[in-house]
Amino acid sequence: RRSSDLNTQEATTLWFHDHSMGITRLNAYAGVAAFYVIKDPVVEGVGALANLPKGRYANPVVPSLQSDEFDLPVVIQDKAFTEDGSLAFPTFVNLGTYTYNALHDSSGNALASIRPEMWGNVITVNGKAWPYKNVKNQLYRLRLLNGSDSRIYNLWFQDADTGEVITPDLATAAAPTLTWPVVQIGAEQGYRNEAIDVATGPGPGGLLLVNGGRIDLLVDFGHPVFKGRNVILRNDCPAPFGGDFSQMAVDETTLDPKTTGRVMLFKVASTAGTPSPLLAAAGPATSLRTSVVPYGAYPNLTPTRAAGPRYVDMQERKDPVNSFLDPTTGLVTFRTILLLNNTMFHAPITEKPEVNSTEEWVFINATPDVHPMHIHLTKFEVIEKGYIDNLTFDDAYTPADGNAPPRANPAAFVPNAEPGDPANSARPGSLYAVAPNEAKVWKDMVPVPPAGQPLESGQPIQYPGYVRVRLKFDSLGAYMWHCHILSHEENEMMRPFLVVPAGSGN
Repeated sequence: RRSSDLNTQEATTLWFHDHSMGITRLNAYAGVAAFYVIKDPVVEGVGALANLPKGRYANPVVPSLQSDEFDLPVVIQDKAFTEDGSLAFPTFVNLGTYTYNALHDSSGNALASIRPEMWGNVITVNGKAWPYKNVKNQLYRLRLLNGSDSRIYNLWFQDADTGEVITPDLATAAAPTLTWPVVQIGAEQGYRNEAIDVATGPGPGGLLLVNGGRIDLLVDFGHPVFKGRNVILRNDCPAPFGGDFSQMAVDETTLDPKTTGRVMLFKVASTAGTPSPLLAAAGPATSLRTSVVPYGAYPNLTPTRAAGPRYVDMQERKDPVNSFLDPTTGLVTFRTILLLNNTMFHAPITEKPEVNSTEEWVFINATPDVHPMHIHLTKFEVIEKGYIDNLTFDDAYTPADGNAPPRANPAAFVPNAEPGDPANSARPGSLYAVAPNEAKVWKDMVPVPPAGQPLESGQPIQYPGYVRVRLKFDSLGAYMWHCHILSHEENEMMRPFLVVPAGSGN
């Protein structure tokens, strides 16, 4: 952004990281990244926001500084380590696809290759492996960030000693008159219109946190359901993630309840707690963007692009030149290239929105993986999710070919539905529907559901998933849009776009 724009946006939880071409994944993994929290004492001092956690304690290193005791940035990353404790990031020798001999550079060094994903077997929080935190009986604000290379998290709470899952039923049994004590109040680009219940249980009830995503979470440890418990923050998201939480989707080498299935522990005080007035008074309907807040209610953007929605797609291709020996399978595997609009990063820019215009982008996912898509510069609203019915409609979807963008028949888009199902029939927690916590909040990350097929259909056809977002471009210049699985980004799933003067866009 321009220097004049710095810190003029809404109060929210941002982060920044190195974006060097080809080594973004390594630098972010090694720690060249940090939170960037924007606060607004005027806005956050009125209405419901005035009750947000504001406890402070003296900084033990620099006594003149103070930090928020109950407002905690929490970055979650999976890591791999060598025997001496050094960070490890797997690489593989690049092989020619004809002889399968190692390829070498001009100096005779063997060329290294990366896989399209990296799965660590140790979960770290703020740089510590599986840490614990002693918490008091009161409201805490957890600013969650997924800083992992490839791993998506699905978060929920469990008693570490009894194995009980902390659910709304369990909370109601402990305190019948109180509301659910875990709510989301914001996302990547600001506060929600109102708080919303989240992390109510495993699978579809969990809180999905995608790569690069941030979730502003309130957890009321003053609620009796937490009293005296050792509470694990759990993860049950399969890796790689294709939108399916069933046991059939789990690869035990990447998701193990003893390791990658646990994130951290909260040791809750056993004294009687006082539930938060922010949650107890009105529960999830608590208004956050009131009329006294300059931000105002969350709006609905109106597209201004005369040409209509901009269709963009995600494709996976096998590299015709390079392969590698996968030590986990013992097989030679063709390297995967992941593309946006079937185009490499360095190709000429094709997306040229006009400054101060509002566009509707439709991300079409023709791959089997969920892709967390991120657009630099902008904030956007998530309008619709679903699948494209390319069985009924011959012209439903024509993939981008590198020369022309994808084409789609608007009639073939089936909103809020699993592949093959009728519109508006998606089950709770489905990735083919806008999640309740994705609506009415400004975002800069969105998971795009994968291509799929009807269960037990026996048909080979794949229905692409899609997401429709609306966004405004308020600054001239060149920016990027990419999948925030960093190893995907560095396997070419990143493209530039150029914001141009009014009247000169495409």
